Amino acid sequence: MSIGNQQFEYEKIRNILQKYVEKTWTLNRQCVKDMNIETVSKQTVYYYKLEIFTKTEQESIVITTLQQKQNKYLHNYDDFEDRIEILEINNTQKYIDCHYCATTGFFICQICSGNGQFVNFAHVYLKYLCINCKKFKSDLFNSQCISVCHGCSGSTHIMCKNCKGNRKLKEFVEKKLIFRNNIYEYITLFLPNVLNENSIGEFLIFETDDNLKHLSTENDRLIHFKSSEWFNDADKQFKNCINKRHSLKKIDVITVTYNWNNIMGIFYIYDVDNKVYAPNFPIRTFWIFP
Repeated sequence: MSIGNQQFEYEKIRNILQKYVEKTWTLNRQCVKDMNIETVSKQTVYYYKLEIFTKTEQESIVITTLQQKQNKYLHNYDDFEDRIEILEINNTQKYIDCHYCATTGFFICQICSGNGQFVNFAHVYLKYLCINCKKFKSDLFNSQCISVCHGCSGSTHIMCKNCKGNRKLKEFVEKKLIFRNNIYEYITLFLPNVLNENSIGEFLIFETDDNLKHLSTENDRLIHFKSSEWFNDADKQFKNCINKRHSLKKIDVITVTYNWNNIMGIFYIYDVDNKVYAPNFPIRTFWIFP
């Protein structure tokens, strides 16, 4: 590489780091301009991800209102999303008397004691002019008014919240389906998982199958070992597995070493989308002012 091309590449790397610092920290960014870039090397990082999708079933007896509707079963094993689905098992339904309201469908309003209205009394002081002594006097008068009960709106009773006035409850066996996606991840270079997963990269392998076997690849022996180990662990731990998926992604990474104020450091740039991982950037440990 010629000196001119090398200088251009260093400035490009410096600009990428400068944008990252400006977005991440609001403190002094002068150190980016002052640092000396020592070495720049490119390498390939492999990101392996294994997903074990499981389904667990739980049954219980449920008592609910007649209008209660249960969720529909999606029968989707390919989305690998955590969720809970509820099923009402057929031929287990029966109707029982509501024991909350003694099959009446309502309760006597406790606010008005079943009267449907209130009688309110008010004490009013009135000031008047006495015709005998020609002086102003004030006396206490009692007034009475009737108002509709705000609890039952004058109906004297309140509908039972448990049976909704039907006097019957529905009893059935409910099946709860719990779907969980169990994830294993391995990266050949220590970088934040979220950056690797969302990085552009290139998929070398992306397979989905309930009978999927461990990965056999020559790219990295440790990937092969991890895949084999995780598949064996999953077979023992997850007896309720319904689907499997694994992927291998190749990501190009630029490794940069720098010297700033006699402090050596390193940071990484994800080549295609220019994401930066700078674990020991000086601004994180030093307060520097221009």
